Amino acid sequence: MINFRDKKLLIFDYDGTIADTNFLHEMAFREVLNFKELTFNYEQIAGIKTVEAIKFLLQENKIHLTEDKINSLVIKKQKIFSKKIEEELKPIEGVVDFLNFAQKKYNLCVASSGSKNNVSKGLKILGLLNYFKYIFCAEDVKLAKPSPEIFLKLLFIMNLEIEDALIFEDSDKGIQSAINAKIDFIDIRKNTFKEVLSYLENNGCL
Repeated sequence: MINFRDKKLLIFDYDGTIADTNFLHEMAFREVLNFKELTFNYEQIAGIKTVEAIKFLLQENKIHLTEDKINSLVIKKQKIFSKKIEEELKPIEGVVDFLNFAQKKYNLCVASSGSKNNVSKGLKILGLLNYFKYIFCAEDVKLAKPSPEIFLKLLFIMNLEIEDALIFEDSDKGIQSAINAKIDFIDIRKNTFKEVLSYLENNGCL
């Protein structure tokens, strides 16, 4: 596993990494994109901006809509999702214990393709908002993941080098973004927060 001793900054994706939101996103997308002729697998769009996800699915299903209609779908989807997180949001298993450990030793930041409003709202609901020095979201960059822009921008703001950072991600797009940034990463689908914390404890890093 990654050598944590050399790291100064831990960067976390939000959806599916900190908050268990993927099923909520999927439900919101399915409510909005309820065209009879449209079908999709959520894994196709996990980790990308809502507007880009909707455009991708429309194109895949050969459905043409105006920009105004697409924008209205984006707004509707975000409103549905915002309501769902108020009622059903939970943290990813093990992440709270890991953050309680990590905040004492590292700078922590969020780098998400989600909207700043929903990410900040979710972190507040989970009681985790104050754990993070910076929260970068879709509005803060020109290019979404898998572009490395969001990660490199955080490094620039923090005045740190690539080797100083470690990224936690849960989607293929996010992992590719980390690879493109040349920053070390942990895929929490393969190494859970509980497993990472156990590894650190067994190697005298706590």
